[in-house]
Amino acid sequence: MLNYYCLKDGTVECFEHFKKEHGKLIWIDLLDYSPLEIALVEDLLDLKLFSKKEREEIETSSKYIESEKLVGVNLNFLNFYKDEYEMNPVSFLLKDNVLITQREREYKSFADAREKLFNLEEKNGLDLFLTLLETRIDIDADLIELITTDINNLNRVISKEKKLDKEFLLHISDIRKSSNLIRETLMEKQRIVFAILKSKYFPFSDRDRFLVMNKDISSLLQHSGFNFDRLEFMQNTFIGLVGIEQNKTIKMLTIVTVIFTPPALIAGIYGMNFEQMPELKLVLGYPLSLVLMLLTSLLLFLIFRLKKWL
Repeated sequence: MLNYYCLKDGTVECFEHFKKEHGKLIWIDLLDYSPLEIALVEDLLDLKLFSKKEREEIETSSKYIESEKLVGVNLNFLNFYKDEYEMNPVSFLLKDNVLITQREREYKSFADAREKLFNLEEKNGLDLFLTLLETRIDIDADLIELITTDINNLNRVISKEKKLDKEFLLHISDIRKSSNLIRETLMEKQRIVFAILKSKYFPFSDRDRFLVMNKDISSLLQHSGFNFDRLEFMQNTFIGLVGIEQNKTIKMLTIVTVIFTPPALIAGIYGMNFEQMPELKLVLGYPLSLVLMLLTSLLLFLIFRLKKWL
């Protein structure tokens, strides 16, 4: 899908095909685009868009590209898809105050930016790019708040529930994975903001907005790190509780084994087939052996109760 956003008489309109009479071009949005649409944009603005390989590279040099005529930025946006979070590349190109975006999925930040587009003071590609970054950072903050709420709920469960199962541990693992992904995207944005602050392409008047973004990202990174520490502590607590339950089970099995050891010993002694065993001829030998077994087991049981092992 290819959309052209044009400014004319102070009003921004969206078109599927660009014509000069539509007004000043400020944004070209490529969503799940085709090679033909790529060629149309490249011919129109005389530039080379990012290839799929370039957009997915993780090197810092591929994340931010700047020349005299344009600036290119490759970021990963976090998206909730099929009951889990995933990262997808989103690319930005700025040339002659026109913003070109490349993406495969729809994001709330783009929908919000489209709504804000009509209220922008400058109504140009550069201002729109800043708005998209600010909106995305706000959404990342919302995601961190959701994770914090989920962690608080888990904390209440681990405090109240006496029986914790494997699903609880898997839930912790899923949240840790999501927290790591958010942290990764935030660090990526922070590197981009640092690069922009050193750039001469962006006007000095926008410096304050980037400084605010940097402060927001730093704050979110700290909060994300705090969440990660809480999850690690919670996981260690869970493992500790499982260890305590296992120790209780092993302790109980050991006590039962010890209690029934004397009766087993007595039965083993009188189960031997030696001729010279006087007790074998006793009339009360059988009930006496049973009483002796019972008394030894009862004595051990009382000892364990006195020592509060039971």
